[in-house]
Amino acid sequence: MKNNIKNTILFFATASLSLTSCAKPTLSKITAFQCDTFFEYYDYEEGKIANELKEKVDELENIFDPNREGSDLYRLNTYRTGTFSKDFINCLREALAIKEETNGYYNPFMGKLSNEWKCFLDNIRFDPLSEDEINYYLAEINSTSVTILADTVTITGDADIDLGGICKGYIIDCLYEYVKEKTDHYLVNGGASSVLFGKKPSDKEEEEFFTASLIGGEYTLLAKDTTLSTSGVSEQYRIYDNKMYSHLINPKTGSAVVGATNEVVLMGRDGSKGDALATAFMFMNDAERLALASLEGFKYAIYDSTNTFEGWSYMSEGLNIEYTKTRK
Repeated sequence: MKNNIKNTILFFATASLSLTSCAKPTLSKITAFQCDTFFEYYDYEEGKIANELKEKVDELENIFDPNREGSDLYRLNTYRTGTFSKDFINCLREALAIKEETNGYYNPFMGKLSNEWKCFLDNIRFDPLSEDEINYYLAEINSTSVTILADTVTITGDADIDLGGICKGYIIDCLYEYVKEKTDHYLVNGGASSVLFGKKPSDKEEEEFFTASLIGGEYTLLAKDTTLSTSGVSEQYRIYDNKMYSHLINPKTGSAVVGATNEVVLMGRDGSKGDALATAFMFMNDAERLALASLEGFKYAIYDSTNTFEGWSYMSEGLNIEYTKTRK
């Protein structure tokens, strides 16, 4: 997206992930532009596992790309019914379940509204959406449903499906199921918002962690054998009339105006659920977040513009985020 790009709270680029190890073998890396972002694949198997994981994402990307003619998501939004792949249906089922679980704070029917706000963020349209426009799209969203029977999916209503808030996490889960039988030593960076951690090869447990930089190097996060999901406003936004608008849209109000929550960091084993919950947590209140994270077994942190301790308004016990005092 070509708009104002600022430093996001989480940096998972090569320079910011601490991937060095005193132990051998050597770390290998492959980078590819997939799912509209840069994926980075690391392993200690001379790139063999990294190449295999890249090929898996190539296959899955063809299912979820909403703009690629012939993809499952494109066909469903265009023709409103049809037969689809197992992976597409599994991801869609999970999206619909999380919609109910979050009381609609994550909503997969946001396709048309999201595209209209994207036009504003990309300066294709000058003014933000009016209240009447927002209400029109919300009415479509709230009156649309999906029926799934075996491999057949049918949309009833006029809203389009948008799986952008969950499909990358689903892909990360597929990679985990594939790689866990092959090696413990890997890392997949899915463009910062979804990161799959294995562990570094070491005889010492404390040296198995990967290190990710947060907030320009001011904080670091230690992780292994887990998935990290993030959501935030600082990568894709536009300032208009002294207001900050983001690509993250509140499903309840249809508004893209940024609220108090700037970033969400969520850690757990379920990548697809973590991906969707990271989006929902941007709009939920503290009690709703805590209840859902406790139910699902996620650790999380909230970076809040209203401030409490160094910008973090909440951080789960055991989430290894440390202050480093080093700004890159």
